[in-house]
Amino acid sequence: IQSVADLKGKRVGVGKGTSAHNLLVAALEKAGLAFDQITPVYLSPADAAAAFASDQIDAWSVWDPFFAIAETRY
Repeated sequence: IQSVADLKGKRVGVGKGTSAHNLLVAALEKAGLAFDQITPVYLSPADAAAAFASDQIDAWSVWDPFFAIAETRY
């Protein structure tokens, strides 16, 4: 995945109703995609980190400090 447009058809981990969720919706729209063109997987940040590490999700919309922690681990 190199761009937001590449998320089409992918499983994206996100916390439902969070700022990361809102940012994901906006980023998809800016890239010309509708939210229903991805497969959202609603997870807590801790569960999403494990899912991302084990390839259960293809991408992850998250905020700091979870992003910084994941960046150093994965």
